[in-house]
Amino acid sequence: MQSDPLKLYYEIFHNAPIGYALFDTKYILYKVNRAFAKQIGLTEEQLIGTNCADYICATNQADFKDGIQKILYDKSTTYMQLDLRISESKNYMKLICNIISLEDNLYISAILIDITDEMDIFNQLEYLSFHDQLTGLYNRRFFDEELSRLNVSRSLPLTLIIADVNGLKLINDSFGHKTGD
Repeated sequence: MQSDPLKLYYEIFHNAPIGYALFDTKYILYKVNRAFAKQIGLTEEQLIGTNCADYICATNQADFKDGIQKILYDKSTTYMQLDLRISESKNYMKLICNIISLEDNLYISAILIDITDEMDIFNQLEYLSFHDQLTGLYNRRFFDEELSRLNVSRSLPLTLIIADVNGLKLINDSFGHKTGD
């Protein structure tokens, strides 16, 4: 079966399960696929011709623009990867961009991947690395890190108060661990 290669590439781009976009050096969206539009929360038609930087959370915009400028003008950098958040969304995204030349113009090809589940797991692991799983209180690792952070000349003298509460075993045995904790 012989098919038109251009139509095949269009179908691959348009129906890919991952977000793809093409925008110019002024961040104006030229092409987007369904998955990209869904991740942004608008239709493909609503996105075309708009500034893609407008959809990036304000705290990530400078990193985004700096990364794009670097791949445009620093010949040693061939692509950019940035973890960011889309405006009005609680989802974390990974944006991977590179430069392509099309019709004698430079464009940025972008892939947008939802990494919310991975970031949630990372945040949970980070929390557990500094907190006791049973009580939720800070653990020894947190104490050691804070002691290292505070053990500098500008924080001296440093006072540490340690208290040992007697009778907790009796409370735990009588009223349960939830009350004792």
